[in-house]
Amino acid sequence: MSSRYETDYYGWVKEQAELLATKRFEELDLPMLEEEILSLAWNQKKYVEYHLKSLIFYLLLWQFQPYWRGREWKGAMSLLRLDLQHELEDNKTLKDNIQDSIKDCYRTSLYRAQRAMGHEDLPAQCPYTFDQIMNDTFYPE
Repeated sequence: MSSRYETDYYGWVKEQAELLATKRFEELDLPMLEEEILSLAWNQKKYVEYHLKSLIFYLLLWQFQPYWRGREWKGAMSLLRLDLQHELEDNKTLKDNIQDSIKDCYRTSLYRAQRAMGHEDLPAQCPYTFDQIMNDTFYPE
């Protein structure tokens, strides 16, 4: 037998919110509620990592493929920085762990940049600090 979570997610969420609001804790679908809460945290982390990966990728291309530079890229990087800044303002724990995220995200960005440029001659470690990554006037030469 399937639970309401599986057949009517929206209804399940509304029901769980109502149960919380009326303090009817014994009726909560605790296993699924726990899974959903952890999923929310995971989604926030992935959102931040996506923006970091994209931003680092653009910075690598900007630095090592100067002929690809253009206003469109500056605009894209500005939007990524702005979105990332807003997300980190609302998520202190993610900001506190940003150095680990940069290290992890750099591997993906490096791989993408190597494929896009057709060569492997890029720094093994992220050459940018968090402050540089977030600085809207930073475009490495």
